[in-house]
Amino acid sequence: MVVLVELALLLAQSVNFVRNLLPIFPLLLLLAAAGAVALADLVRPVALRRAALVLLALALLWPQARETFWLLRYWSRPYTMATAAATLRELPRGMRAAVEMNPVEWANDPIVLPVEHLTDHTLDWYRANGFRYLVANSDDRSDADRPAYERLRAAAQVVAEYPERRAGIQPGPGGAILDLGEHVEAMTFTRHELRRSAFGRVGEITYPARVRESYAQDLLDALDRDVIRERGFRIVVDYGYSATSFVLPLVLGP
Repeated sequence: MVVLVELALLLAQSVNFVRNLLPIFPLLLLLAAAGAVALADLVRPVALRRAALVLLALALLWPQARETFWLLRYWSRPYTMATAAATLRELPRGMRAAVEMNPVEWANDPIVLPVEHLTDHTLDWYRANGFRYLVANSDDRSDADRPAYERLRAAAQVVAEYPERRAGIQPGPGGAILDLGEHVEAMTFTRHELRRSAFGRVGEITYPARVRESYAQDLLDALDRDVIRERGFRIVVDYGYSATSFVLPLVLGP
């Protein structure tokens, strides 16, 4: 009865998840165990009855155990795009890379350009703009742009390839790292477009004295302090462990 009530509650919902079934799993296991014992009791000899009970238990547990082992093995493998990112970082640097990946991961890498679709540009455009590596993500591939992707792939060397998600080999989308080849003439430094400086003219770093005090004083000079003081503001400041805690006390005063 409890199982039927739980199923009725689930069917009343418009959206359900597998985890919603967890509360009824123990009850189902108890019912299955009771059924197995009842079937084993139909066997008269005691020795055969025990063997039948063991076989029934294995028949009930083996499918779940096999699925559990497969899931553990599957999710213990690294995510495909994380593997692709690690591989890209180990490849020779010097030329740019376009990736169909999360832009946040490459926010501080000036030579990696996250793109929505690699097929938005042609092979000639990538080579003319100094790109060597392309990282493809099959989740971003549609039937419409597949021919363009195949042309890019045919003109490049496949450095690494990752299985499709439906293959059940590795979590994450399928993809590949394509190498368009090194083009020395496309490297900015090699083309001598960067102005070089002699070692004696690289400049120097100076640290102004009492910079916090001077900053606070300049800020106060730009304010009408008398008008603010007359209003009698009462403020609460939460510095949040930020650098403001070094300057704002100098502005607010004792």
